[in-house]
Amino acid sequence: GSRLMEEVCDCYRGCVLMHSLCGGTGAGLGSRLMEEVRDCLSRSALLSISVLPFATGELPLQHYNSALCLSRVLSEADTSILFSNDAIMSLCAKRMARQSKPSSIARPADAAHSNVRISDLN
Repeated sequence: GSRLMEEVCDCYRGCVLMHSLCGGTGAGLGSRLMEEVRDCLSRSALLSISVLPFATGELPLQHYNSALCLSRVLSEADTSILFSNDAIMSLCAKRMARQSKPSSIARPADAAHSNVRISDLN
């Protein structure tokens, strides 16, 4: 699939992978997918955009998952950009407070159920 798309493109530059560093899907599948992309498309640039877990986590093993996945990211990716969930939530809360709307953003347990729309962030 991806090798065929690379061969068909006139000017293929690389691949961008966005994933979480926490949990099985983000950390496990994300690092495995990065490994497969690196094996299949060894000549192309690989950019990893990763989201770090909350400091006070929902899962007891999330920091171990993050550390193991981050070691794979650093060994496979050409460039890595890290975002902190805590920093993103803080920015969202500040932006919403400036718009004088009541903030519905809370810590990890409530963050998945918050009513933040993309239009609120603009």
